[in-house]
Amino acid sequence: SGLASVMIDKQLSSDFKFLNNRYVVYTLKIDRINLKGAIISGDIFVQGQVIKDSENKVIGFSGKLFSKELTLNSEPFMPVRMAFTITGDKLKIKTLRFGRSYELNGTIDLKEPFDMALRFNIIRADIKDFAVMGKTKHPAAAFGSISGVFYIKGRFPNLFSNGSIQSRYGRIGPVEYNLASI
Repeated sequence: SGLASVMIDKQLSSDFKFLNNRYVVYTLKIDRINLKGAIISGDIFVQGQVIKDSENKVIGFSGKLFSKELTLNSEPFMPVRMAFTITGDKLKIKTLRFGRSYELNGTIDLKEPFDMALRFNIIRADIKDFAVMGKTKHPAAAFGSISGVFYIKGRFPNLFSNGSIQSRYGRIGPVEYNLASI
C-alpha cells in the first residue's frame, strides 16, 4: 500500500492511496477554480481497482466517481456519480448521473480521432433546471417536468445529436400546457 499527496496550486489538491496492489482511492479537492467563467468548488472521489490480464499486466481501471459538496458559481450543484471502466484507449461510462434526473452512458475513445457514442437520459427533471440554464429572467415562473433521451455520436468536435424531450402538465410564465414535445 502507498500514499501520494499533491498540491497542484492553492485551488487544487489531491491524494492517492494504493491499497493491496490493485485498489486505488483518489481524492481531488477543488477550491474556487475558474473554468471558462464557471467557478467550481467541492470534492471529487474516485475508488476502484486496476484491471490485469492473465499475465498480470495492467490493461485498465474500473471504478466509481462521486462528488461531495459541489458548488457552481457559489450555488449548490447536484451530486455527480459515475461508474466507469478504462481499457486500452477507451472510456466506457456505465452510468454518469447528475442528481436524480440526468444520466449519461456510452463510450469515448481517449485518443484521436475521439469517437463517441453516448446516450443522455432526462428522467422527470424539473423544468426550472432548463429555465436557469437558458438564463430565463424568471425561472420560478416555470412549472412542470421534462423527460427524454438524446443520442450523441461522432468524432469530437464534430458530433451529431438526435433525440426528443417531452413535458406534461406544465406552465412557462402565463402559458399552460398538457403536453409539449420537441
